[in-house]
Amino acid sequence: MQVRGFMKKACTLMYYGVAAKLPQPPLPGGRLGNRFRAFLAKVIFLKCGRQVVVRKNAYFGSGSGIEIGDYSEIGLDAYLNRDVTLGSHVLMGQRVTILTTNHEFEDPNVPIHHQGSRERKPVHIGSDVWIGANCIILPGVTIGDGAVIGAGSVVTRCVAPLAVVAGNPARVIRQRGSKLLASRG
Repeated sequence: MQVRGFMKKACTLMYYGVAAKLPQPPLPGGRLGNRFRAFLAKVIFLKCGRQVVVRKNAYFGSGSGIEIGDYSEIGLDAYLNRDVTLGSHVLMGQRVTILTTNHEFEDPNVPIHHQGSRERKPVHIGSDVWIGANCIILPGVTIGDGAVIGAGSVVTRCVAPLAVVAGNPARVIRQRGSKLLASRG
């Protein structure tokens, strides 16, 4: 147990000290950078599947409670709080933010800075999900299998499987596969 804890801390230090800054494809050394970040993620994360990609400058704190399935990726400059689960085949654009906690603010007689944090609410992202660039996913959200989150969306509520959502707050704009069905009909 102590060896595992030491290895996790050493790999976390190595990730933020070196690996997070290594290039990514198509730059020279980019494939090596991706492989090294994925290698470290296998030690840092609670669960890490096969052939994951962790892009340059992704931030995930100590990796506590983070699970990522096979063939999924954490995007360039992404920010993940702890207690985030990504299924398999998740594609994530750059600068995605996934939050699992927020500040308390209800009491107007106490400065927000002194009100503390709300209860942590894990985020679950299903398999075969595409999260576009610059999205924000708020605490407690579940995104169903096969969903698509449009670039720049702020996801405040759970997203059904195969839903395509966009906007702030994100709203369902159609179902994935609906255009294919319409063209066949």
